[in-house]
Amino acid sequence: MNHKKDYYEILGVPRDATPEQIKKAYRKLVAKYHPDKNKAKDAEQKFKEIQEAYEVLSDPQKRRAYDQYGHAGVEGFYTGQDFGNFETIFDMGDLFSDIFESFFGENFGARRKRRRVTKGDDIRLRITLDFKEANEGTKRKISYQRYIICQKCHGTGSETGKFITCPVCKGTGQINKLQHSFLGQIVFTQTCPKCYGTGQIPEKTCSVCNGTGRVLEKTEITIKIPKGSYDGLILHFPKGGHAGENGGDYGDLYVVLNVKEPKGFTRRKEHLYTTAKIHPALAVLGGKIELSTPYGPIAVEIPKGIQHGEVLRVKDYGAYKLNSDQKGDLFIRTEIHIPTRLSQKEKQAWQKLREIIE
Repeated sequence: MNHKKDYYEILGVPRDATPEQIKKAYRKLVAKYHPDKNKAKDAEQKFKEIQEAYEVLSDPQKRRAYDQYGHAGVEGFYTGQDFGNFETIFDMGDLFSDIFESFFGENFGARRKRRRVTKGDDIRLRITLDFKEANEGTKRKISYQRYIICQKCHGTGSETGKFITCPVCKGTGQINKLQHSFLGQIVFTQTCPKCYGTGQIPEKTCSVCNGTGRVLEKTEITIKIPKGSYDGLILHFPKGGHAGENGGDYGDLYVVLNVKEPKGFTRRKEHLYTTAKIHPALAVLGGKIELSTPYGPIAVEIPKGIQHGEVLRVKDYGAYKLNSDQKGDLFIRTEIHIPTRLSQKEKQAWQKLREIIE
């Protein structure tokens, strides 16, 4: 039997941790185990566990359900939605880099910048789908702007394709900078801001891309929405992002799906949840009701003696599992509905029933 790890243990926080403590622990772990940053074999699995734990513990409703019932209380809650925190997490990296620069000079920042241009930035898009589109799968045309490799200079930034020695650093790629402090004058060695440490600059800067090696262009593509897609699902398209500067490789495109729930239903992964009002007579005697579903009306058998709050399960009337022809189930929570307005005939019938039970 597969036993899931405790969510609090995964994030390394106590069970009474505050939302701020949970968020802080999450950011730290995501930065450490993100697959793009950590190449260890188990990094991707740990990353998924961290995402799942945070999605539950960061939501008050899900956290209460987890604290009360454990993993069974949040079954189907996890959506895999992790994009909402990436910008916040990795912007903090820039903040720390700025702090390092203040102590160690701009050389630190220049090296970081030179590394960053080896690959373009990723692009994140969000699209909204109704339940039917996502559940049955479809195709969607999307357009967005991204930087592509400049065709005039082929990403080199040089219109002639030739380079000359940088006049600022004389080809060394570094310059010395004098700073004054309470200790006196200090000389820092930093990466040349003209050539970014390469020691060379274009013989003639490209007139199209202004030496960056890339230009902004509108891109239009048609993407496939897989069958059984759910809210928060992230579709990954390698090299669909921005081109890097100076001929750097393309980043990736991530499309986050916002999927609307069918009216009157709540969805948790492949399962659907709804409520049905039951007349007291039907609850006592049993019978059938007609219930509207995303697939059309169905007849639901109500067992006699059913109690308020009991849950009925209808197999294969949930959503499709991702990339599968199999469906989840439909769960119906019964609510015994006490009528507030009675006809004369109904009132007489209730009075007779009261005489019997008294």
